[in-house]
Amino acid sequence: MLIGELTYAQPITDRIMLRIVGRTVSLQCKCTDSGLRPNLFVQNFALMFYFIKFLRRNTRDHFYGPLNAYVYTNEDDTRAFINLRMNVTGVRPYAALTTDDNEIIPSRATRMSADRFDNELNVKLKYMIFKYVWQNIDDENVVQQQRLNKELFAHHLSDMHEDFCASGIIIDGEDFNSVLVNERIVRERRAVNRLAESQAQQQRQAHHQGQAGEAVDETE
Repeated sequence: MLIGELTYAQPITDRIMLRIVGRTVSLQCKCTDSGLRPNLFVQNFALMFYFIKFLRRNTRDHFYGPLNAYVYTNEDDTRAFINLRMNVTGVRPYAALTTDDNEIIPSRATRMSADRFDNELNVKLKYMIFKYVWQNIDDENVVQQQRLNKELFAHHLSDMHEDFCASGIIIDGEDFNSVLVNERIVRERRAVNRLAESQAQQQRQAHHQGQAGEAVDETE
């Protein structure tokens, strides 16, 4: 395994793809640096937040982490191609400048490293990332739809929310679960039948009362 660095990487597009496998979430995007187009993969929640919040097509960043590379050729071509994949474990932003007077554009992006933010300890950050994923669960430009098990992911997110409410991290949040379950019970026909039966019963009672009144008149 190689430890690689992308010293001046630029995202190709603003689109960042999130992938759900069971109860885990990973992030991936493609960037360009020195003529290469490596694929970036992120599994740390703090770095995911950085990518979602700050990474744009016009930004420049310094990435580092384990790097996998392999070369392949096509039968109809004599050229060789290289495929690069980096599992990002750290990122450092570069200052962006305006095109007119080269002034620094303010940004809140700061250097981040995966070893400073343990996924097991940052459970609230995990909840935020999972909630963001759930809010975009049906957007094919944000969440990869292939082999997506929405039900399993929804149950896991709902359990996290309930655990936070039980432990006091989320106060009075029992009615604000991000995962909403709608249950529909069809009773329209039965209600209509009951209404019809009630109206028919009232008509029969009125008819009987009318007949009783006529009988009294005839007797008199």
